[in-house]
Amino acid sequence: MEMEQVKQDLQDTYESLKNTVSWSVDKRFLLSISSYYITTGRTFNAKRYLEISDEIKKQTKLLSPLRSYIHHSMVAFLDSADESPSVAVETLLEREGILKQAGFKRSMYSYLSALFIGSNELSEADQAIKGKELYDEIRKHHPFLTSHEDIPFAVLLSQQEGNLQERATTMNDYYKDLKSNRFYSGDELQWTSQIMTITSATYNRKNTENVLHVRDFLKKSGIKVKRSHYMVLGLLGAIGAKDELLQQIVEVYFELEQMKLFKWGYKEMILPIAIQLETKHLIETQTSTTMTVMNSLDAILQAQQAAMISTAVIVSSSTAANSSDGG
Repeated sequence: MEMEQVKQDLQDTYESLKNTVSWSVDKRFLLSISSYYITTGRTFNAKRYLEISDEIKKQTKLLSPLRSYIHHSMVAFLDSADESPSVAVETLLEREGILKQAGFKRSMYSYLSALFIGSNELSEADQAIKGKELYDEIRKHHPFLTSHEDIPFAVLLSQQEGNLQERATTMNDYYKDLKSNRFYSGDELQWTSQIMTITSATYNRKNTENVLHVRDFLKKSGIKVKRSHYMVLGLLGAIGAKDELLQQIVEVYFELEQMKLFKWGYKEMILPIAIQLETKHLIETQTSTTMTVMNSLDAILQAQQAAMISTAVIVSSSTAANSSDGG
């Protein structure tokens, strides 16, 4: 019954969101936004959503990245704040400005990164500087692959405990590990290697083995694992997901697959949503004695946010040529 309620809430939220925003918004973003509301336990409020959207337009210029296709996802993320729409948008813009001062180039990813600074004992300026330092370390290993798409995870992970140089080296080690085990090179694999350091900056071969186990478990269960799924596999590997959790994810996956929401070319969005739902459930029900990464839970939830929006970007850009909105 609980799963039926989740499915109903997801359907209702999607319908409300679709009726609120422009018809031209890619359905993949609407699906990721809808799942975000469900997993954060917030009820979609069309009036507040539009107020935040209008406030972004009011405080930004016409060609701002915040008005690109990331716009509606950012509205949803800001909707999780308790501030008024004007204050929430103003704070986001200020923090993005701090990231720009630290040396990051402005893009939709710098605005996404701005969500990840502020709730830290360090000043926002120092957080931005640490993020830039980790980004530069990552770039030393992959100078041509590293770009503005890597900013969110660099900012997020730089706030975790551990040496920045060691973390970047560990990322590179995980990248090479997975590449040698039939993972394709590219942005998706780089982001995956970054997420794998979320619980520790120190290299641990067990994390690689965990990711490989997750991939094989899902495949054996009948789920097609694609490059756009790499990041969530990395997250599950980093938290040491057990078979019990993986089986729950599989069951949720096939429950969601039955929904009309995911017909006609949108099945790639099911796995990230299933993982987001079940990982949140695990976090809510486990204690620190049974889950050793409790001190990283906030970061894990934030990483899921970044992974979800990145997945929507990847899938929509890679299939836009041969799929329609269908929403």
